[in-house]
Amino acid sequence: MPNPYHAPTARPEDVFKVLARTPTGRALLERFSSFYARGTVKFEPYPEAMMKRLRETIPSGHPVGACLVWENDSCEKGSLFFDPANPLGVAAPFVAHEIATIGTGKREKRELAALKIQIRFSEELRQRDSDFDSFLKENLLQARLLHAILNFEEAA
Repeated sequence: MPNPYHAPTARPEDVFKVLARTPTGRALLERFSSFYARGTVKFEPYPEAMMKRLRETIPSGHPVGACLVWENDSCEKGSLFFDPANPLGVAAPFVAHEIATIGTGKREKRELAALKIQIRFSEELRQRDSDFDSFLKENLLQARLLHAILNFEEAA
């Protein structure tokens, strides 16, 4: 049976199903659902122009993560972008991180808290699902490089 975490992220629902597999992911979905249902935050593929710039920045063969972009500083409307070509095993932890940044408070504190939540979600899923553990062992180096070379604020 093929590892499901290698499958492309065709739809937002694919990521939601992965997030729902862990307590941390379910809490994130509960938090995100009101923003998503009201249309405050859209969850959609990267626009073509943004994807082109990201592909020029990220080395070949490395996945593009997810990115939450607000329309203005008020953070009243925004989009959570994802790459439909990303494997689910890459998309889900990035989306978990981006959902965790939604809220009030200082941005730096939100980013640190989001990173901790992303790690907790990944560890929970790893413990629950050996396919995800295998996926990470095969792809973790690429994810580390992505974090090191890409500043999403510059790409947005």
